[in-house]
Amino acid sequence: MAAERDELRQHYASAAREAEELEAIVDGMRDELQGNHRANEDRAAASMLASELGALSGQLEAERRKVAAMKQTIAAHEANHALLAASLVQKAQQTSPSERVAATPVRSR
Repeated sequence: MAAERDELRQHYASAAREAEELEAIVDGMRDELQGNHRANEDRAAASMLASELGALSGQLEAERRKVAAMKQTIAAHEANHALLAASLVQKAQQTSPSERVAATPVRSR
């Protein structure tokens, strides 16, 4: 009987060690799966961020084009004002003082 009990204790101890080893393997696999799950979530988030970045880059480029067009419009207006001012100066230089007085509205005199 004592021999049977020792054999059962050894068998039980061996089974307990195997169970602990299997539990460690299962824990390792669980950790690996969780790591894979996190990696998949990270990839999905990175993909979404890349998509958003692409959209924002497109918007930024459109805004840059608008700014460039506005700068061209401003430059054209400034050039027109400079031409108008030069034309007015030239006309004023070609007008005699008596013509200037005659062209002045009556209320201003």
